[in-house]
Amino acid sequence: MFLTTILCLAILFGGGHFAKIDECNPPPEVSFRFLDSSAKLPSGFMSGNLVDMGAFDQCLAIDQTAQDIRYRGRYCLIKIPLPTDLMMARSAAGPRTQLEDSENRAMAITADGTGTMGILLGWCIPDKCPLENITAAIKKMINLAVVIGKLPPQLKNITFDRFLGGFCQSQEDMERESSTWSSADLGTVGFLGAIGCIMVLSTVYDLIIRYLQQKPAHIILVAFSVRTNGEKLLAVSHNPDQLPCLHGIRFISMMWIIYGHRFTVTFMEALVNSAALQTMKQNVENMYVVAGPVSVDTFFFLSGLLVAYGFFLAKSKGVKFNIIMYWLHRYIRLTPALAVVILVHSTILNRLGSGPFWPFTVTVLKDTCAKNWWQPLIYIQNYYNGSEMCLGQSWYLSIDTQLFFLSPIILIPLWRWPKNTLIALVALFVGSIISPFVVSYHFDMPVSIVETVSNLNYMDYYYYATHTRYGPWLIGIIMGYFLFKIKSNKATQIHLSGLQALGGWLVSGAVMLTIIFAQHNLLDKYDRVGNAFFNGLHRHVWALCLCWIVYACTQGYGGPINTFLSWTPFQILGRFTYTMYLTHLTLQYLIAGSNRTNTFFSQFNNMYRFWGDFFITLFIAVLLSLSFESPMLTIEKVIFKTGGPAKKPKLQVNQNQAHHTITNIEANN
Repeated sequence: MFLTTILCLAILFGGGHFAKIDECNPPPEVSFRFLDSSAKLPSGFMSGNLVDMGAFDQCLAIDQTAQDIRYRGRYCLIKIPLPTDLMMARSAAGPRTQLEDSENRAMAITADGTGTMGILLGWCIPDKCPLENITAAIKKMINLAVVIGKLPPQLKNITFDRFLGGFCQSQEDMERESSTWSSADLGTVGFLGAIGCIMVLSTVYDLIIRYLQQKPAHIILVAFSVRTNGEKLLAVSHNPDQLPCLHGIRFISMMWIIYGHRFTVTFMEALVNSAALQTMKQNVENMYVVAGPVSVDTFFFLSGLLVAYGFFLAKSKGVKFNIIMYWLHRYIRLTPALAVVILVHSTILNRLGSGPFWPFTVTVLKDTCAKNWWQPLIYIQNYYNGSEMCLGQSWYLSIDTQLFFLSPIILIPLWRWPKNTLIALVALFVGSIISPFVVSYHFDMPVSIVETVSNLNYMDYYYYATHTRYGPWLIGIIMGYFLFKIKSNKATQIHLSGLQALGGWLVSGAVMLTIIFAQHNLLDKYDRVGNAFFNGLHRHVWALCLCWIVYACTQGYGGPINTFLSWTPFQILGRFTYTMYLTHLTLQYLIAGSNRTNTFFSQFNNMYRFWGDFFITLFIAVLLSLSFESPMLTIEKVIFKTGGPAKKPKLQVNQNQAHHTITNIEANN
């Protein structure tokens, strides 16, 4: 309580002139409003409640004149750093608290994400008062309290090196920003508005010609029709070439990613019990969250499988391979929706709300995209400036696109010289294990992304790197090749008895559970070599287990699991996984940045919030698919169908089929 009194005095008398009324020292009838809007020492400190946001909106609403001085509220986040030994100090008697437990030292990281231990407080100060006056007053009062024995000596002469002056907000600043629109902001709104108008006109035209039972004058006129695109997105394909079980695998993996990111964003929020979140990783039952990143390896595996499977199906049908069209189609397939999301991020995203944490959640997203918007559009940012990524989750797209562009180096030789190429792929496979092992051992990396506070090299040199993540994709390539060989009767299907199939399911299930829950022991006990082996192998083993699931489901050994994974709604929902991936994390950041109060962390609360994330993300993804992704596929078909020499219609059809075959396979799978 004594520290609370000190903080209150610092707010009331930030300038240090107790008798003088000035811009820093309002009269009592005004100063009370600033005090009431400011944070106090949080209750539940020993359980990890290290943040008090104060009253954000009440602070910004202060606008009062007294003694010819106008006082307006300015909301600032300030971090009072506390020495580690003080925060981890433990009394000689009594049980250990969560904060005191040596296993939970990382808990003291507060929402600014710096890793510095301390208390993060939202203070309301007069907008004309220099920030340095406030910090100077706090320091003086704390030093005085140390001298008279009211506070421990470790607090003497603390430095406010993490004073978040850059994260101050005032009503005047917000009004200025809302009334000032840059040409980029206006261009974004105009562009989105134009797309909306085109969609309305295209839909109206589509409805009219359907009512008149006529065909469109040109397919481009209905490219943006909500009805036409909606029918495509909701259509159920019975293409015999598809692999139905992939629908469920893809969509469930997307749900796992959203759920994992819900925990990541919760970690950034102000929690009344942040110790519980930090200790979650110590409980074995929570390893399904800690091991969530393997869901991304599932997508790498599926990507490689579909690329190979689609390529070999096209070649078997006599389709001529055009590598330029192959690359160009991929770029057109992914980039428009990505570009629109980046455009919104770099311009108007910051206008979608406000809150105490808005500056270092949403504003950071905007600033990084305004600066580095071009990097994800050429798919290089996993290797370039990884600490300032625009649209952070797009690192996956960079890796996947790089691998796609390199895939002809594998696919063409595998088609022409399969035996020799498979031997060469063994060496490439071994390299995909050695690479992450060496990187992990060299940088002494942990086994999980939750431990990256202690090792920042994990993300840049391991998690984002193509040369350490291509293993599951390569396994997918090989699996796609063998599935094609089996389907085309060029390879003998392995016939299994019911007992053998059951054994396959039990073994693969046990191995996948081991990968998920083995991290508990590795997190609990440091082992540099063990960590390196785990980082080098577990993603590959995960992909090999997926090979069994896909094989068993496509060859009649899936039983009820195949029935579930092949459930028809998964085929429809799976079409939105790309746009869901692009948008879900931004939504979660918007929610985190606009929170006005602390949140209580529990598994149930996070599950509850996840379903909100999921359904709102799905709604946004449907809009993005209807307005950009699906129309661009139609426009692309028109462009490439009308291009080229008119005297060779048959060849033109083959070329058109060449650069669409893989997409058709992906859409149906």
